[in-house]
Amino acid sequence: GMLLRALSRALEQLGSALLCRRLLLPCLRVLIEILGPAPPAGTPAPLPPVDMAAWLRDPPGTHAAWCAAAARGVVTQQLSRGEAAAHRIGRNWRARGAGEPAAAGPPTNWLCELLLCPPSQPVREAGCALLLRLAAAGDGANGPALDLLDVLERAYLPRAVAAGGAVSAEFFDALRALLAPEPRRLFLVVRGALGRLCSLIGGEAARVQEQERADAGAPVDLSQGRVLRALAELLASLVAAPAIRARLRREGQLPTLLSALLAARGLVAQRTCHTEAAAATLERLLAAMHEESDGERAAFMAACVAAMREHAGAAAADAASFAARAGGGSESAVADPAAADGGVAAD
Repeated sequence: GMLLRALSRALEQLGSALLCRRLLLPCLRVLIEILGPAPPAGTPAPLPPVDMAAWLRDPPGTHAAWCAAAARGVVTQQLSRGEAAAHRIGRNWRARGAGEPAAAGPPTNWLCELLLCPPSQPVREAGCALLLRLAAAGDGANGPALDLLDVLERAYLPRAVAAGGAVSAEFFDALRALLAPEPRRLFLVVRGALGRLCSLIGGEAARVQEQERADAGAPVDLSQGRVLRALAELLASLVAAPAIRARLRREGQLPTLLSALLAARGLVAQRTCHTEAAAATLERLLAAMHEESDGERAAFMAACVAAMREHAGAAAADAASFAARAGGGSESAVADPAAADGGVAAD
């Protein structure tokens, strides 16, 4: 109880580096130790303890009824008052970590909030470890892994993109680890993740391109494109199956991905290893999407033409703007020597 109260107090002030270091991080490390080592991937969740004699004395003995009773905790072994309270607190804490409604306490989805804690990288790393332990320990039909994935992708992925690569690295590590089993990737696809992910890729590529246009003389940020790279790799992992690639084509996301590829390839001042890796990933992904049939190749070529026209128009507008600025400067430069010559002649 004292541990959870301290955790709740620390979660109310995630922006304080001092509280994160002195209070929140020790609480998280204790919780990780309580959960123990993470089980190997694919290990089923253990069944709850059952008092078999009591179960046999109280039919019905159908499997469905047993599962329902086990989920409610009514068939577990007799616990002391303190053990029952500990189990109840643990269930509420775990429900809050999975984003499920629970009694008053730490804020909903607090575990996901830890992954984007700005002032402390150790807190983000501990939150990632804790989230993966909870997902692995409860994996199964009713485990929190799918709920966590849904919350991370829908609510927190846009926030991770906005936070930038320095803060969101642990978030993307957790997301990649949760998406390792193929059924979880299919779950996100069915939930409409492809369209949202492509929109984020297009927006991030446009942001990087706009930053280069606005700050042409700014020093190169070596972390530029880190988020774009993570998003591209995430999309590539989702569309590894041919059926999912076909779904991506049907959703009409090719122009968005082509525009992102052209934006990444067109970088000069802001080109980094991350932007190059993102462009290479998008190029491989797009190359694998037009090898199915003649009709799909024709649609792919049409999307390429549309994307090239869009970028050609933007490049022409940038060139005209640059020429106008340069022309204004040249005219003033030419006028000044004339004035100077006139002054000399008058003298």
